Amino acid sequence: MVSKAIKRAFISGITKGIGKELAVGLRKRGYKVYGTCLPSEQWEAKNLEDVYGIKIFALDVSKVEEIEKLASSIEQEIDGRIDFLYNNESVVIGGPAIETPDKDLEQIFKVNVLGNIYLTKHLSKYVIQAKGIIVFSSSATARSPVPWMSAYGASKAAVDQYALILRSELKPFGVQVHSVIIGNISSSSSHHGIVTNCVRGPHYAVDGIYESFKSIGEYTESVNISPREASENILNKILSPWSYPGFNIFTGARAYLSHLFVRYLPLWLVEYGVAFQFRLFKVWTGVRRKRRAAQVT
Repeated sequence: MVSKAIKRAFISGITKGIGKELAVGLRKRGYKVYGTCLPSEQWEAKNLEDVYGIKIFALDVSKVEEIEKLASSIEQEIDGRIDFLYNNESVVIGGPAIETPDKDLEQIFKVNVLGNIYLTKHLSKYVIQAKGIIVFSSSATARSPVPWMSAYGASKAAVDQYALILRSELKPFGVQVHSVIIGNISSSSSHHGIVTNCVRGPHYAVDGIYESFKSIGEYTESVNISPREASENILNKILSPWSYPGFNIFTGARAYLSHLFVRYLPLWLVEYGVAFQFRLFKVWTGVRRKRRAAQVT
């Protein structure tokens, strides 16, 4: 059992990018850190366990029965308290919205939305006991119409809205809730390569489509910050006694800029800027020509 004087943190997706760096950063701040990873990622978790003394559980967040079992089994070990809960587990799958396989759509929402909701629901009693903090990883893609990322962007927008409403519901319990809008991060989970093989139907089999796909990775790689820098930004804003963070925490290159871009510019200008940045004009022309040719024949 951990002393009540020691704060506890729980992070899902703890072996990935920001999740891993948050775990290390919280350990350095004196937290006892717990986390989850997929069973296939347990070998990656070993270094965190051995070097930093972090307790990591194998968990598939898309399976609510596994979450229920975990929530019950850890109660004694954490002394019924979680001071900092960070929902980091997510999957990134891209491609044309109308050609994305149903199994991929289901996986995106099972993990990115329901997984976060299930975990928060079943661990919330421990956060309430500690009057702690709940944080969700959202994305600039939830705010900006990035092409070929429709389902992923929708899942992150859903998490952001869930967190916003949860924030007001948990206020009387003394629990803080934040949603992190993440911009460009230099990590293996970047969008580069994720959509390059995703033309599965006839609609977008035209010149320029792969250049458009490639531009998403190039955009992420052109300007970014490291997962470590992003995690420090998050922790400094949320945990510093001199900081008064609002609901949304912005981190990662261009996160806040993307937010302002969509919020204050007219939609036609936003769409034009996105089409230019992600090389959509050639794709649009190709699709229209293909449609006209099909109608003639």
